[in-house]
Amino acid sequence: MQYLALSAAISEVLRPTLGVTQQVLAVHKLVVQDGKPLILLVDEKSELGAYYIYFGIEDQPYHFVVVIREEQKTPIASAAYIEASVRVYLAIASTTLAPDTITEKVKLNPTSKRLLGEPKNPRNPRLKFKEHRWYFEPQKNVPGSLETKLKFLLDRLEPAQEAIANLQNNCETSICICYKGYRGWMSGWHIDKATMRKIVALGAEVDLDLYAYGEQDLP
Repeated sequence: MQYLALSAAISEVLRPTLGVTQQVLAVHKLVVQDGKPLILLVDEKSELGAYYIYFGIEDQPYHFVVVIREEQKTPIASAAYIEASVRVYLAIASTTLAPDTITEKVKLNPTSKRLLGEPKNPRNPRLKFKEHRWYFEPQKNVPGSLETKLKFLLDRLEPAQEAIANLQNNCETSICICYKGYRGWMSGWHIDKATMRKIVALGAEVDLDLYAYGEQDLP
C-alpha cells in the first residue's frame, strides 16, 4: 500500500488534480532528486489509513504535503497543504552548571552544547556565550507539525522530568519553538492539557519564534 500511496502522491505533484496543488505549484518549485520530486517524509501515524507525504520546496524552509487516502480500494490524493518547518527543543542555560554536569544530573545526552565564554560565531570571536548552554533536539531535521514534534520531545524527556525540574535554582529551562511558515499559510496551533502539564512539570518556560517566508502569494 505504501508504494501505491507514494506513486499517487508523485502523480499528484506532476499532474495536479487538487486546486491547492495547482495553486502552490504555480508559485513554488519542488526539490527534484534523480529526476523525481524529493520525498522527505512518509507519515502513516497521524491518521489511520492515510499517508501524509512531505515534499521539499526549492529555496524555502517549509514543505508541501499531499494526503493520500483510499477510496474504493484505490489510493488517491484527497488533500494537500503547506506545512511549516518547525524546530522544537529543550534548552537549559546556566552560569554555574557546565553542560557535562547537567548531563550527569538529568541522565540524558544533549544533542549539542555550548560553554560559557565560547565564541558564538567564528567570524566574530568577540561575541561570546554568557552562560553554559545544553540542548536536546531529537527531531532536528525531521518534518512535522508543531504539535506532533512538541509531544515527541516531551515524551522523550519524561524519564528525566523530575531531574530537569530540580535544576530550577541553578538553571533557566525553556521549550524552544522555531516556526518557519509560508506567509500565505500561517496556521494556528492547539496545545492540549496533557502537553501543558508536561511542560509545567519540567519547570520550563516556552520560547516561540515565528517567521513568515515566501515572496509570492497563492493565485
